[in-house]
Amino acid sequence: PIIIGEDLKTFQFSKMLEEEGVYVNPVVSPAVPKGLASVRTSYTATHKREELDFALEKLKKVGMALDIIGANATDAPVEIRAVSFSSNDKTAQAGFLNVPNALYSKDKNWVPQIISESESIFKKGENFFYQHGEAQAFLAYRGDRIVGRIMAGIDRRTNEFHKEKAGFFGFFEVEKDYDATMQLLDMAREWLADRTIKVMRGPMTFSPWEGMGCLIEGFDLAPAILMPYNPNYYQDYLEQYGFKKCEDFYAYWMDAQTPISDRLTKLASYTLKKEGVQVRHMHTRNFRKDMQTIMNIFNDSQSQAVGFTTLTENDLEYLSDKFKPLIESELINFVEVDGQPVAFSIIVPDYNEVFKHSEGRIKMQDLLKYFWYSRKIKNLRFALLGVRKTYQRRGLETLLYVESFTSAKKLGYTGGEVSWIPENNTQVNKAIVSNGGKRTKTYRLYEIKL
Repeated sequence: PIIIGEDLKTFQFSKMLEEEGVYVNPVVSPAVPKGLASVRTSYTATHKREELDFALEKLKKVGMALDIIGANATDAPVEIRAVSFSSNDKTAQAGFLNVPNALYSKDKNWVPQIISESESIFKKGENFFYQHGEAQAFLAYRGDRIVGRIMAGIDRRTNEFHKEKAGFFGFFEVEKDYDATMQLLDMAREWLADRTIKVMRGPMTFSPWEGMGCLIEGFDLAPAILMPYNPNYYQDYLEQYGFKKCEDFYAYWMDAQTPISDRLTKLASYTLKKEGVQVRHMHTRNFRKDMQTIMNIFNDSQSQAVGFTTLTENDLEYLSDKFKPLIESELINFVEVDGQPVAFSIIVPDYNEVFKHSEGRIKMQDLLKYFWYSRKIKNLRFALLGVRKTYQRRGLETLLYVESFTSAKKLGYTGGEVSWIPENNTQVNKAIVSNGGKRTKTYRLYEIKL
């Protein structure tokens, strides 16, 4: 027998051979174990040499057409090539950016990435990361077909803050192909080790604000805005490679129309009645100033978080440009104590409901469709909450939570995702569950020693 592997491809192979004048008998599961589908051929002493040569030529022709044999076959050697976004190699750059859209084209939950935005992430002149870090992108090929991608990076500023030699891998996408996975990770690991890095973490991007972690639970749901998404085999591949769990993060679904529990309402009311405590929305006319306030509180509240580094004015400019199109001022809340802002929360409309209708690009002719769908967004993402250390565990978190969902309800939103909650943040996890939150997804950050 000639082992093909996949049932569907085996039927295609036999049908195309028959059309070429060669008959073979397909044998698929359950007649053979799954993954070992094959075709059977029969030869007799009456067959002439030219007939056998004809059959072999047709086997080769159809096998090449279906990538069963040849440079693009599934068992062809994997080649890893570096990709430079500062060169003129537009073909490789486009190949790197298009891997996710090609990989997930038939996944009903996938939300296409906006290519123009992805391009800006990798351009050194547009992403401030490159002023305090370095990174290298790689593509995995089988023949001339791209089967995966990865980026290895080092954030020197983060390493100085945490006094460690850590690197990361991210923008990781690969077909269901462990050999390609292994070689991509090997290349990232080698690149980091050559720069005296001692530990590799991931998947993560240039900033925790832009995505971190591997989805390990919740594959039946679409990702919320600025949240990762990946196939379910990534967890097995990473753990087979030797990665260990670093930290898990949870996502919850909250129904904005469900009444907030009396206990949380009373706690929020009690906190708000304390002398000097006030809640306000973001002032659109003072957008930059309020973003500065968010950055200052974030720097104070998140200093022990994995991958944290103190944000600077340059980060502020980059993040302001990124978030401004997503923001509704009524969904950005601040708590002030004696006139000084000490806590904030950010909720953003889930624009993935809009991007899902794109093909990776929003062209001029798509703008009308974009605005049409943006008016129909019903879900939100509770993206970030920060409280200065000296004011933590004083009820401000609950106050922001109640105020934010009250605002969302008034604006007509039906619900949203509360995500990236660290598993060890017991207080917040309990508060979310006690108010009807249902855990829907788990993301895992991995690490491996080099």
